[in-house]
This record gives sequence, C-alpha cells and structure tokens, in this order.
Amino acid sequence: MTSLHLTKNLQESLQQSEESFRLLVESVQDYAIFMLNPDGYIVSWNIGAERIKGYHSEEIIGQHFSCFYPPEDIEQGKPQQELKVAQNCGRVEDEGWRLRKDGSRFWANVIITALRDNDGNLQGFAKVTRDMTERKMAEELRTSHFLVNSVLEGITDAVFVKDIQSQYLLINSAGANFIGKPVAEIIGKDDTKLVAPDSALKIIANDRQILSSGASLTYEETVTADNITRTYLTTKIPYRDEDGNTLGLLGISRDISEQQAALRERKRVEAEKAEILAREQAARKQADESLALLDTLLNSAPVGLAFFDRELRCLRMNEYIAGINGVALEQSIGRRMKEYLPEFADQVEALMCQVLETGEPIKNLEITGETKAGDRGEQHALANYYPVYAKDGEILGIGIAVSDITEIKRTEKTLRERTEALSERTQRLQLLSETTSELLSSEQPLALINNLFAKLQPLGLDVYFNYLVDEEKQMLRLASYSGISEELAKQIEWLELGQLVCGTVASKGCQQAIANIQQATDPNTEFIRSIGIQTYSCQPLRVQGQVKGTLSFGSRNRCSLTTEEIALLQTICDQIAIAIHRSELMASLQRQTEQLQQANRMKDEFLAIVSHELRSPLNAILGWSTILRKNSINDATKATAVETIERNARLQTQLIEDLLDVSRIITGKLKLNMQSLQIAAIVQAAIESVRPAADAKQIQLQSLVDPTVGTVRGDSGRLQQVIWNLLSNAVKFTHTGGRIQVRLDRVNSNVQVTVSDTGIGIEPEFLPFVFERFRQADATTTRAYGGLGLGLAIVSHIVKLHSGTVCVESPGKEQGATFIVNLPSETPVLFSARVPDGGVSFNSSDTFASLPTLVGLKVLVVDDEADTRDYQAMVLSANGAIVKAVASAAEALEVVRQWQPDVLLSDIGMPLEDGYSLIRKIRDLPPHSGGQIPAAALTAYAKDEERQQALSSGFQRHLSKPVEPSELVKVVASLTTKLLNT
Repeated sequence: MTSLHLTKNLQESLQQSEESFRLLVESVQDYAIFMLNPDGYIVSWNIGAERIKGYHSEEIIGQHFSCFYPPEDIEQGKPQQELKVAQNCGRVEDEGWRLRKDGSRFWANVIITALRDNDGNLQGFAKVTRDMTERKMAEELRTSHFLVNSVLEGITDAVFVKDIQSQYLLINSAGANFIGKPVAEIIGKDDTKLVAPDSALKIIANDRQILSSGASLTYEETVTADNITRTYLTTKIPYRDEDGNTLGLLGISRDISEQQAALRERKRVEAEKAEILAREQAARKQADESLALLDTLLNSAPVGLAFFDRELRCLRMNEYIAGINGVALEQSIGRRMKEYLPEFADQVEALMCQVLETGEPIKNLEITGETKAGDRGEQHALANYYPVYAKDGEILGIGIAVSDITEIKRTEKTLRERTEALSERTQRLQLLSETTSELLSSEQPLALINNLFAKLQPLGLDVYFNYLVDEEKQMLRLASYSGISEELAKQIEWLELGQLVCGTVASKGCQQAIANIQQATDPNTEFIRSIGIQTYSCQPLRVQGQVKGTLSFGSRNRCSLTTEEIALLQTICDQIAIAIHRSELMASLQRQTEQLQQANRMKDEFLAIVSHELRSPLNAILGWSTILRKNSINDATKATAVETIERNARLQTQLIEDLLDVSRIITGKLKLNMQSLQIAAIVQAAIESVRPAADAKQIQLQSLVDPTVGTVRGDSGRLQQVIWNLLSNAVKFTHTGGRIQVRLDRVNSNVQVTVSDTGIGIEPEFLPFVFERFRQADATTTRAYGGLGLGLAIVSHIVKLHSGTVCVESPGKEQGATFIVNLPSETPVLFSARVPDGGVSFNSSDTFASLPTLVGLKVLVVDDEADTRDYQAMVLSANGAIVKAVASAAEALEVVRQWQPDVLLSDIGMPLEDGYSLIRKIRDLPPHSGGQIPAAALTAYAKDEERQQALSSGFQRHLSKPVEPSELVKVVASLTTKLLNT
C-alpha cells in the first residue's frame, strides 16, 4: 500500500513537473522552442516561436521544419543533415539565415536535441532558435566601418560626408591635409570656419544647389585654405535614407593644381571620364547605411577601386575597374586575378605581394596590355597599390586605385601621328607648289622632269620613264628617262599602245601602281622586273580626256608605295599634263595670232581688191553712159560704148555671183541639183565658152576629150562652173601665143579632168594656199591680173561636194601650171557616146529676135527703184507686153483689183511694205479678183533661204538681180498660159 501510494505521488509530481515545464516553454518569448517528431514534423509551438517566426501554432503544427530554411540550404539538404547529426551525436548547433512567414530573413542560432525514452528509442527532437540578427548586423557594421576607413585612408583624394547643414560628418586624412587641419578639428564644422571666406561661400552655394536639386555635380573649384590656394576636381552627390529623404552629401576631391594645364588640354578625355562617373553613380541601397555609403563611394569615384585580401582574392571592386578588365563584377568578387584576368595576373599579383611584404605603397605605375574588353584593343592604366591596415597595425589586404588613361595615350599617339602626317603633307604641298610654279613659268614643261625627279628622291625612287604619244604613228615614244643605260633605253624607245605597263596605262588612261614586282607574273612587268624594280607607279599625262603620254616612277629598294605617295605622283603628273596642254595652247594661240594677223592683212587686201574690181567696171559703165547721152558721137562709137557697158556689167555680175557662192560655202548653204550627167558634154561646153577669149590672145586651146569616159552624178551648172573657172584662169594667166590643154580621161573608177597651161606658173611657197579664199599670189596695187581670188576656192568646195578632189602642180614661176580634178564615175565605161549639142554657154548673145513674144500680155511691175522699174518695163514692152509699173505694194494691190494683170513681177525689199506681204495679200483675194495671178520675185536677196521664203509666201519663181533681158522675157513667158510664139 505504501509502495502504491509512493508511486502515485511520484506520478503526480512528474505530471506537475511536466506541466510546469510546458508552461515555462510556452511562456518563453525570446526563444523559439518547439518539438519535432522523428521525421522532422512540428508537434508543438511556443509563444517565442510565434514571435520570431510569425506563424500561429494552428498553421505551423504538422508542417516540416525545413520550411524555415532558405532555398539554397534546402537544395544542399541541410535540414536532413542537421537532424542526422543530432540523432547521431545527441545535439547539433548552427548559425545561419532562416526564413520567417513573410519571407524575410533573420540570422538564427539553432540547437537541435534528440529526445529518447528510457530505452534509448528516438521519440523526436527539441529545437531551440534564437534571433541573432542584431548581433550579426553589429559585427558586419564594425567590419564595414573598418573597411570604409581603411579604403578612405588609402585614397590620396579627399573623401568627405556632409549633413544638410554642410557640416562635415566624415573626412579622410587626405581631405584634412587639403584643408590643413586635423580631422578632429574639421568634424562638425562647415567650410566658413575652415577655408577662406570667398572659397567657403562658393563651396556652400554648390552644396545647397546639390541638396536642393537632388542631382550630383562634378566641377573644378579653387579653394584657399591655410593661405594656400589649390584647384580641385570635385564630385558631390546627395545621399538619402530609405524613405528618399536627403540626409546630406558625399564628396570626393582631387588636387589638380599641378595638372590643371594638362587637364585643360585633355578636356575631351575628362568629359568622357565625367560621363563614366555619372554612369557609375548609381547608389546601392542596402539596409545598412555604411554599406550603402561604401558602395556609393566606390562606384562614384572617377577611378577604378578594388580591395584584395592577403590571399589576393578580390573582396570589393567598382564597375569602373570591371569595365577596364572586361570582366563582370560577379565573375571577379571572391576570386584571384589569375582566375578572371590571367593576362595581367602575374604582373599585378607580384606587385600586390610586394606591398604586403614591404608595407609600402606603389604609386602611379603605368600598366599596358589587352584585357578581355576586346573591343577596346590595347589599354593603358595608371595604378596605385596601397596597404590596408587594421587598428592593431596588421595589413589586412591591398587597396588598388586605377585610372584609365587609354584615351589620353591614344590621343597622344594620334597627335604624334597627325603631326608626322602634317609634316609629310607640308613637304608634299611645298613640292606641289614648287612644281606648279616651275611648270607655269616654263614654256617647255617636259624639260623640267629631271629636276622634278631629283625632288622626289625622298620617296626612294630610282628610275623614271616619260613617254609621249606620237599622233602619226599612234605609238609611245620615250622622250626622257633616268636610272637605266642608253642601250636599255633604245630597247623600249617605241611602245605600242597596250604594250608593257606604260602602253597599258596610255591605252586605258588610268594610273597603275604595282607592288612586289619581283613576285609578279604579268608579262607587262617583264622589263621593269628585269632591271630590278620592286615597286612601280605609272601615271597617264591626261588633260581634258586626252592622254598626252605617261610618266612612271620605280624603286629598286622599296616593295610598295603608300596611298598618299601614289596620289602625290598622280597629282604631279596631272600638273605636268596641264602644263603640257597650256604650252600647246600657248603655241596654238601664237599660231592663231599669226593666222589672224595674216587673215587681217588678207582682209584688207581683199577689200582693196573688191573695191578696185567693182569700181573699175563702174567707171567704164558710168563713163560710156555719159558719152552716150551726147548726140555728137557716131554709130561706131555708140556700138563700142554699148559693148563696153555690157561687158563690164557682166563682169560685175560674175564678181557678185562669186561673192554669193563664197557666202553660201561659208554658211553651208550651197546646194546641188544632182543628176546623171555626160561629163564630156560639160567639159566641151566650157571649152567653147572660153574659146573666144583664148582666140583673142592667140592662145592655142587644145581639147583631148574622151567621149567614152561615162557619166558622173552631179550638178550640171556647178560642174561647168568648175571647168569654166579653171579655163578662165588658164586664159588669164597664159601669155599671148601660149598654149592650154584640156584632157578628159578615165582613171580607175574616177573621171579625171586636167587643165594645163604654159602661163606664169605658181611659186612653190604659194602652192599650199592656192585653194584658200581671198588668197592671191600677187595682192599688191601693181599686180598684173585682176580678180577677187575666189574662183579656185569655189572650185575646191564644189569638187568636194561632188566627193571629188582637186589639186595643182607647177614647176615654178613662168613654167606653167596643171590643175587636176577627179570625180567618181557613175558607170564603169560608156563604149559609145557623143557630145550633145546645146551646152550651157557663159558668153550669152541672145537677142530679142530669138525670144518668145509677149504680145497682149498684161504685166504688172512693182519696184521702188525707178531705174529698175523702167528697165523691166522697157524690156517687156519691146517684146509686145502691156506693162504697168508701180513703186509700192499698196499701189500694186489696187492695180491688181482694177486691172487684173496676167503676170506680176515684184521686188522684195521695199519701203513700208515688202514683197512678201504683197503676195500674201494677193493670195488672200478670190480668183476673180486676181488671187491666183502668176508671180515672180525679182530681188537682190539671193540666198537659198530667201528663195525658199519667196516660194513659200506665194511666188512661183525667184530671180536674183541683175537679170538679163532674155532671162526676164523667158520667165514672164513661162508664168502665163497666154504665151504667144513668133
């Protein structure tokens, strides 16, 4: 009974003890205490667990305790590992990050204890968790402060933090040195108590601008402190709390007093650095303000900053230096340089080891090489290595500050290269200027090529070849050269177009530059390859699209020429080509000047001749006309007077016709009426027309005309004009009793007319000018023969229009001359032919008796010149016509309406209203009022276009003044259907 009672008491005591323990566990708020079953599922939950983890008991009991672990621990199987250790060892203790219900993390101290019964069987686990976040943060904060201070003290620039009142909260030793006071005397003060008043006001004004705008600012400032004035490059940025409220500003200043002049020259580089600085000023927001401050300072610095521990692992690095390395931050942090940048590892790690061993910094060390930022090529950096000390003096690691000076170095290199290029260009421009000056001042530019070649010696040239185009042979001729023997030069003295390099360049008209000739296989390079040339450039001497020749240069020592040198050679050759063209133009201008002077003399001579040739017949006409007005002369004298007047009038007519023909030739208006002709008949007619003149001078006129030569295609009148002119000249220039021979033969496919005489002949120096207009062997006032010097020019042009040729031969003065005309034959041979009668005669002797009569024909004559009007009326009346003559178009129109004439003869050029207007008005009349009257234009306007205008205006015929009586009668008769034949 006693035993049972004791057992009962023990059980009650145990129950009370368990209840007390349960109450104790559940009431603990600073510890999370809960039980797990053997599989790790939660079976109990106290108030402390609810406070620390955020779960109520009803929502967590039954869950697996791994829900408190972050994903990375779950992936590593940490919850199961801890249970296993506790099961095997009885307990396990750990610290690490855990998760609350809301997903936030806290730093926890965890103890898991295995629970077993008296038999040692595992009943579950007791887990006790304590929130150690505040302690953890305090430790990290201390470490961060220590790192910040170590980095700040290792930086030679001034780094500082100010509150919103611009009072210093933090400043490093470099900043204190800039101000000239200890750090303790600076903290808590603004700049008005530390630097000169003017400097302080500017600094505070900038601070307020940054604090009010919320934007960072980089600028240069001049500060006077402790009677010393320095210039700083300063960057300031505002810093804020988690709610975005501005707490103050962060700043970093670099003393640039000694470098200010150099930095001004590198303004562009610094602008890029400022831009990089602006991009690196992204603040890292961390829960801990000190860590955020450190990251902001690192990433806002205008230099690359990094911190390595004693094992040379990278603990901190800003984006600036990561960009230089070309390696992302996450690939660098926690690793040695040999792992992420092996190209520089040996060199840089050796320097870091030196700093660790000596404790001495290494400053301003220039490093050059290529990093993994491959698109930037070779880079240049200015690096500083500083030991970072702990409070006890132990070296914790190495701080590195790196400035990227790649752009500065590239700028310096570019400036050097540009300076050298500018010097070369200056020399080339000077050479071009001198060459241009010499070429422009020389009348023989090709004579300067040797001198030019000497000036080009700095290019290392050994040979040159100057070829000129021979227009007759259409080949290249070697005009000058240097660098080869005379024997070799003779081998290449003449080149075909397209032969060798020079011939190819001349043919194509474009420059050809060849490098490494000794390895070339082109056959065109065989010669220059044989004389040891390594590089060669051949330039065309081209001006206005025409190649004058080539000028080429070669070197035996250089393998190639630069693009600039090739362009220089072409430019020089272009100048030479222009100079050659200029020289040719000057020579041509000189020739043209001489020709113009000669033409001017010829013009004066021609005008004198025209004046003489026109006045002489007029003198005879006027003289004999005066004599005829006297009744005292006998019939024989009257006949002589009339004959003389007629002869001189015909002479004037011929002179005017020659002038008109020349005008048509000059303007291209000489027209031909082409038809199939018996050339023998034309030659025979011309012979007969000059025979009276030849007989008068007792000249023997011999005709050797082959009537079987066939036909030619041409204009009958113009061809007879050719033969007549040649025969007339022969008669004129052959002495009395001389001989003229005319031959007509067939020579191959041509018909050949030869006129030979025994006359005065032609001097050799005048032979080339025989067929030129206005040319006469004797144009003096004492010349023995008259004429305008137009006949042979007209002959030459007419023959050319017939696709023929004309030439002259003469042994010399007083040895006669021979003119030969070749015309293409129309048919191979005519075996039987005869000379037809009725050839055109230039010695017209028509009389009124042989003309058709105009009896009863009403003719209206219109001309403002009374003499011409009376002359036409007299001729027509003498042939039986009824004539009315008026002086104006208005009178003529009235006569047409009232009188109804059968024929109208009208002048063209008249006062007030011309003949064109008259005929148009007449054609507008109805037929019964004279609208269809036949009409002829009789005018001194004799050009082809004037003839066409007359016909298109309404005239049926166009006659050029003067008109012989017989021609006038025939024209009137041909215009009317009332023609009466006698």
